[in-house]
Amino acid sequence: MSNFYKLYLLLEKEEKQYEPPYYSIKDRLDHAKDRKNKRDNLPSNLLKKVERKIAGKILGNITVYFVDGETVRDFLDIDFTQAGHGNRYFYIDPNELWVEEYLRPPDCAATIIHEQTESIRMLNDNEDYSTAHDAANRAEGSFRKLTRQGKLVIKDYKQALIEAEKFLLDIPSLHLKKEK
Repeated sequence: MSNFYKLYLLLEKEEKQYEPPYYSIKDRLDHAKDRKNKRDNLPSNLLKKVERKIAGKILGNITVYFVDGETVRDFLDIDFTQAGHGNRYFYIDPNELWVEEYLRPPDCAATIIHEQTESIRMLNDNEDYSTAHDAANRAEGSFRKLTRQGKLVIKDYKQALIEAEKFLLDIPSLHLKKEK
């Protein structure tokens, strides 16, 4: 038996002892109605493994956090990629948005626009994930076009949050009110 195969067997045995809360997409999508029960049943030590660094706030009450996506994938959700919000992922608070910390400022802004558009449409318009995701892709694409054409240059994360919020406030279908 090769050393590689022995290592594989050892890792497979360890994997069976620990599995993240879910692997199946059906456990993740459109779960808002039972989110509290799922979050309360999540072992607290798992959430503590994810270090969240506050990036700032948008739209008055949404806290944007930078997270290490690899840690999220290792301990909570193998499918977590780039970002997530509480209307899709039960382990994220409804007033939080998690963004992978490695994204550059322009990509961060576009990702925030995508996630927040999706979240708002799921919550306020009662859209399923797939429909909200399509709308979020269109909003993100429009924003990326501005940056690609050089009409909007984002140099730092503070500006990324400001520009993302301004863009979100200008999307008529989200029905957001500008704060005074």
